[in-house]
Amino acid sequence: MSKDIIIKQNLTSRVVWEKKSYSLALQKVLENPDSFLCSPTTPVLQNNFKSRIGVIEIDGKKLVIKRHNYKSRWQQFKRYFRRTKSSRSWYFSQLLKQNNVSIPHPVAYIEKRMGPLRGMSYFIYEYVEGVQGEEYLKSISQSPERAVQAITSILDVIDTMQNLHLIHGDIRLANFVFSKEELFLLDFDDVRHRSWYKPSSMKNRDIRGFRKDLCYNAPEILQDQLLEQVDHFCMTRGIKTNWPDYRITSS
Repeated sequence: MSKDIIIKQNLTSRVVWEKKSYSLALQKVLENPDSFLCSPTTPVLQNNFKSRIGVIEIDGKKLVIKRHNYKSRWQQFKRYFRRTKSSRSWYFSQLLKQNNVSIPHPVAYIEKRMGPLRGMSYFIYEYVEGVQGEEYLKSISQSPERAVQAITSILDVIDTMQNLHLIHGDIRLANFVFSKEELFLLDFDDVRHRSWYKPSSMKNRDIRGFRKDLCYNAPEILQDQLLEQVDHFCMTRGIKTNWPDYRITSS
């Protein structure tokens, strides 16, 4: 572990944070993240069976707290014995940063523990001011050149992840933020290493999912152009594109 990372662990918790981000104010968050996440003054970005996500301000900087919820008691039981999603998000955030993929800066993660058993977990990272992918494409729908640049940036991220033998698991416009012409990738809950024995359909899951998302969420005026761009990317890498056409056509 890097000397820039601090780990504090006991029978009831494991807390990992970046040394340079530490402050007394952050310490209070690490000790009781729910008191901040569930505060009535905390803006909530998402709250469902998968996660609760809120934005807080610490030391003049906006931070996101993501708590990974349980879909059922059975899932909670299984999670006792597995790595938490927050620890996975931390690990893959560090790996992607080292390989020049722009992501929100990771600050800390927290795991509730019962001895060796893992409980609720929290991932904390810096908030990125910007425009979500879907809205960004809508805002530049009259500028095909800028749209090509945006999709090229996303395809570069997918290419990097493939070269790292990683699968993101949820590549779609909603998980990208454009901030001052820089592209940030979000959501590392389902990132994993690609197993060598998995079929090519698994290897190409991200590009297949992204193409499907464009069919549903890219501005109609740009769809043909962007899908052709994605198909060209696949062709240059020997990826078969005989996937269904999900575009919604007006009757």
